[in-house]
Amino acid sequence: MLKNNILDLLIINGGIANNIEIKRGIYGRGIFTLNSSKQSELFLPKELLVDSSKIILDDNYNLNIEYACSNNKLSKNFLKKYFEDYGFNINAKNDIDIFYKKISNLSTELKNYLNFFFNKYFFENKFSKKDYIDLYLNSRQIEIRNKKYFMPLIELINHSTQGTDYLFSEGLYVKGCFQDEIFTNYNIDYDSFEFFKNYQFFSKQKKALSCKLQVKFRNKKIMIERNSDEYKLIKNIKLPISITIDNTIFISHIDLTEVKRNKNYYDLIIKDFVKYGLNENEANEFLKNLFNYNMNLLYKIKNECVNQSSSIAIEIKKVVNNQISCLSNK
Repeated sequence: MLKNNILDLLIINGGIANNIEIKRGIYGRGIFTLNSSKQSELFLPKELLVDSSKIILDDNYNLNIEYACSNNKLSKNFLKKYFEDYGFNINAKNDIDIFYKKISNLSTELKNYLNFFFNKYFFENKFSKKDYIDLYLNSRQIEIRNKKYFMPLIELINHSTQGTDYLFSEGLYVKGCFQDEIFTNYNIDYDSFEFFKNYQFFSKQKKALSCKLQVKFRNKKIMIERNSDEYKLIKNIKLPISITIDNTIFISHIDLTEVKRNKNYYDLIIKDFVKYGLNENEANEFLKNLFNYNMNLLYKIKNECVNQSSSIAIEIKKVVNNQISCLSNK
């Protein structure tokens, strides 16, 4: 006979929860395999994915899902139970407040350096209810066909750079054979700074994007952002979106690890700069200067972190060391 727990309610709604359990481990709450010799599978039907834009907080900082729920009684019961047991509440709000209070207590000099990597809101410590929801959803939603969805249960799976992929077919699922805890890779296109900004913990990412920058070079103004999800595919290479308006070149991001190690990527970036009015020598000079500027900035951040003992500064130092390692010859 089915017990009234969340996995049973998932199965009633057409989901799958084979060889898994929810429990706490060294990374907090997560999804674990029951028997490592057998395949584990967690499947969330598309009817249980929740349109992120319809999730709001009530005055007590609890998730209000009435607007987000379908009229299906079974799916509504699942979501009601899920958000009661695992959803946003005043404790989640307090955790967010504590994290950003620690950020705001960093030295002014360190925050000025970090502005080159983070948005200004990262140093705020007062948020609206919508801000809290956006921060909460960063690590709990997936984008499918240009629309973001909160993913109950699957959002409980913790991150590893060696983790498995999310799969989608009539719903969202994760499956495979696992030793103990099940991990997914949240985002392979983020570098460690972007990962820390979105998920609030260090991950040893394999990319290092350029810092944000506005610079006058020769007779051009060049503006570089850090939006790695804005790209075009050319010869199976993810290249930044770029455009020129008046005398300004706008670039969505530049992956410095690819600049350093992938000649095809480098040549295509040079080609874009030439298209926007720089000659080849100038374009090469700009990329060389950009690389050196980033390395110098990373060492400044690292040195400033050494002078601070807070847990946040220690995490940022890990981020910086990983960025430097990605850009070194090691």
